[in-house]
Amino acid sequence: MMDSILTSTQVAILLELQQRQKPVQAEVIARRLGLSAGVVRYNIQAINSWLKPRSARIVSRPNYGYKLEIDESSRQSLLEELCRCKVQMVYPPEERRKRLLFELLSNADYQSLDRLAERLPLSKSTLLRELSVVEAWLAERQLFLQKRPRRGTRVVGSEIVIRHTLVLLIMETLSEVVLFRLIQWGLSERLSGDLFLHPIQRDMLYVLQGWDLQGAMRLATRLERMLSLRLSDSRFLYLVLYWAISAERFLQGQIVALPPDYREAALSDQERQVIHTIMTAYRQERGYEVPYAEAVVFLLELFSSPPNEEEDGREREQGEAPQDSRVLSLANRLVEQVAHQAGYQIQNQALLNHLVKHISKMLFRFKYGLPVENPFADDVIRSYPDIWQATLEAIQSFGPELEGLSREEIAFLAMYFVLARQLESNPKTVRAPRVVVVCPAGGISVWMLVSRLRTELPYLEIAANVSLRELARLDKSNVDAIITTARNIIDKDIPVICVSPFLNEDDVLRIKSHFNLWGFNV
Repeated sequence: MMDSILTSTQVAILLELQQRQKPVQAEVIARRLGLSAGVVRYNIQAINSWLKPRSARIVSRPNYGYKLEIDESSRQSLLEELCRCKVQMVYPPEERRKRLLFELLSNADYQSLDRLAERLPLSKSTLLRELSVVEAWLAERQLFLQKRPRRGTRVVGSEIVIRHTLVLLIMETLSEVVLFRLIQWGLSERLSGDLFLHPIQRDMLYVLQGWDLQGAMRLATRLERMLSLRLSDSRFLYLVLYWAISAERFLQGQIVALPPDYREAALSDQERQVIHTIMTAYRQERGYEVPYAEAVVFLLELFSSPPNEEEDGREREQGEAPQDSRVLSLANRLVEQVAHQAGYQIQNQALLNHLVKHISKMLFRFKYGLPVENPFADDVIRSYPDIWQATLEAIQSFGPELEGLSREEIAFLAMYFVLARQLESNPKTVRAPRVVVVCPAGGISVWMLVSRLRTELPYLEIAANVSLRELARLDKSNVDAIITTARNIIDKDIPVICVSPFLNEDDVLRIKSHFNLWGFNV
């Protein structure tokens, strides 16, 4: 009799039961996995069919729940078999499109329909439908599908945009925590239900493990120290992924060109040293030379990184007067126009100084056509439409000077006015539960989250705000919880609460309920 094949959803349910010693209700499993209780119940019979020849079964009784009955000596061998067994991957529609995008963006060669259908896997009719959706999505980013008879399909357009789009696709799919684990320690063989519920994560991880992520991490760390930069976790990951992708694309025959406005004579001695370091590191890691243009573009990516200064709510140093009159003029015009339309003036000098620094980096990115990631753009537009509209119209009024500034850049600017409004009503904090804030995006995002916490939950004491890279070294002996915007943080010592940097009403209620359960009167 041929052995049955589990679907990825069934493996996720079985893994959840395999890790539990006591009975668990279908509703509890469903909440944990993001499924409905009906889907859980529907799949139990198929899972039992697979378990039968393995002397195990899932038992259930009314008001009892589900429990995996298996000898303890066989529990580990079952887990090992799940690592090896053939699984029928079930891709939700959105993940199916992401999987197709990942396949197209990470390969410079033409891909035939047969090869794409086999790798995803999809029927040809479904694949053709998905390609039309993907094509429209790429066109919004000025990327296009080039189709050739008997050869297949590939993505064409600006090489920098292709790389940027691929980096963002990876960072939207895999959490910062998972990516840091991957680049620091490689791919773990430990299974999790999430990798089966979201098979695109598993697919991406297996491809990424073949890239030189460790070499890219060493280079980014070395340059961060050379230039005395304090990169946010998200920007550090972006640069690591960008360099690893650059190496892969270079091997596929795809390289970037020097930006039109680039002038080597304008480089400082330090910048020339950085380019030399990049090229030397590549030669040592890969065994051959990297093109000069690749090193220059990576240098520009480093210098255009959004600032990530210490933002723990204390008063900032005021001694740095902006030197660039154009940057200061743009900042003042922006503040005046947004204040006139939306009524939110930036009166906090520290925030204004930070805005000026941000605009300076923004103009650098804009000049050289370097994209920037902003995971909070949709939240800004949805939650603060008046500030978003006022900022957008202010930028549009500047004319050709900033024509074509991206939605992500404008959303970053709007966040400063959101924070300005928040700071106006920020009450004095009082001593109470101590928390650590972890926000991988850094910069304005962490400042905004800290400000929101102090306004909405003034009884919390924010002991520190740290990066993911600093969290492992933090003394947590006198900390009650971690509040973070990162997904998948697990800490064996203290509870972790995941929120948005805008700290919406649901976030506030969740934090309150957690602290009440832990014995605090909040």
